[in-house]
Amino acid sequence: MKTHGTAVWRGGSTDGEGTITGKSGAIAKVAFGSPIPHQFEKKGETNPEELLAGAHVTCYTLTLAHLLQKAGLKPERLEATAEITLEKGSTGLTMPSSHLTLKAKIPGADRAKFEELAEKARTGCFIGQHLKLAITLDAALEN
Repeated sequence: MKTHGTAVWRGGSTDGEGTITGKSGAIAKVAFGSPIPHQFEKKGETNPEELLAGAHVTCYTLTLAHLLQKAGLKPERLEATAEITLEKGSTGLTMPSSHLTLKAKIPGADRAKFEELAEKARTGCFIGQHLKLAITLDAALEN
């Protein structure tokens, strides 16, 4: 069984805006550095696995937006999905992996710098650092 969360971010890390959505529909609007959680939208029910996928992909996307901004790049669009794998084992459900897929449109970015920062965000996202699972990434820079 797998579930997913998708984050769409427009703009820089401090002046942008975005949403996270999961398999069941909208979960939340997000803002970088907001001290209060945003209200959940009532477009369907969700579950902890979907929320974890959403938390992971949002952390990854915001980390990347921040790294890009520090590098003098402003993304037009970052769209990332985290696919969490759930497996039933002898002790119950486990989550062995999360796979991140990123599509990015970043004016002025070259492929090498993009790949460097996408990987740095994969390893630097604090949610990902605390998950006890394998994290993989496929990243594409669009024209």
